[in-house]
Amino acid sequence: MLLLQAYNWYDNAIAVVAIMLASAGIIYGIGHAIDEKKFKEFGRSEIYQSLINAAIVGALFLAFCPGGIVNQVLNSIVGPVNCNLSAMSNYAVCFADNYLTGPLLTAITSILAYLSSLYALIVTVMSAGINIGIQINLSGLGFAKPPLSDMIDLTFAALMSVMLQDALIKFVAATAVTGLLPAGLVLRSFFFTRKLGGAILAITIGLFAVLPMTYVFSTQLVGTQYTASMSNNMTQLSSTIGSIKNSASNITTSLVLIGIGGSSNAIVQYGLGAVVGGAQSISSLFGPVFNILSNLAVDIIMMVFVLPIFNVILTVISIRELARIFGSEISLGRFGMF
Repeated sequence: MLLLQAYNWYDNAIAVVAIMLASAGIIYGIGHAIDEKKFKEFGRSEIYQSLINAAIVGALFLAFCPGGIVNQVLNSIVGPVNCNLSAMSNYAVCFADNYLTGPLLTAITSILAYLSSLYALIVTVMSAGINIGIQINLSGLGFAKPPLSDMIDLTFAALMSVMLQDALIKFVAATAVTGLLPAGLVLRSFFFTRKLGGAILAITIGLFAVLPMTYVFSTQLVGTQYTASMSNNMTQLSSTIGSIKNSASNITTSLVLIGIGGSSNAIVQYGLGAVVGGAQSISSLFGPVFNILSNLAVDIIMMVFVLPIFNVILTVISIRELARIFGSEISLGRFGMF
């Protein structure tokens, strides 16, 4: 199906180029017939542009059709990849999609689940209490809520970022070769939309070829160390949360024991001692928890925010340079430094 669509846009682009070449020839002929310099110059210029467009159409077809030069080069660099995107022959796009929806998304959702569980546990323990003439509760554990809440917000933002990046990759896979590329070729064939067409071609090539490869390079060069670090920190966090749950369970059991003990001083004193011991145990565990969370925050920020920003910068630079090749110019205002 993708091959058939590729030939369809190729045929349509050739037809448009042929029409523009014929129109330019007619204008050039009219200019000679009426001896009008402007007509001759415009017709000659459009003939040259039509020939250039024909060369661009042929080059892009050879480069981006299934089995084309670009796909072969990218595939040789990336290597065989199981692709979840139907009819996608660009392994770099498949790699980026698999990475975003696979280990990275799984890690982010697991961290979010751990943090939500820990936050709910702390809130539950804080709300537990009993009144035996004096009110006994563990509201002092509230010191752990702000950092946990901030970490949950960061992880949720990371989850949205990963999903947005994957949505962009899927959009590129679905529209680059069969939608944006032919649209850019057609628009570049017309005089009034030539720069727009050149810009669309540059953006399409940048998104289809450069952006996925930045994921390949950044992941293989530095992403593996952060993936390993995140996995190790998640294991430690899971173990620490298990210890906190055990202490919280002991506290709950002790509060029930105090309530049953009633006027028995021995039972009350034993229960109070167990409550205090459990609270101290939970408090002591939050030192390691905060250390683990800080390490996870660094891993998340690097993998989900810093590296993708670096990928975007490289893609924007390539798009700007490609736009100049296609006779267009892409200005980003204050971001023009990229």
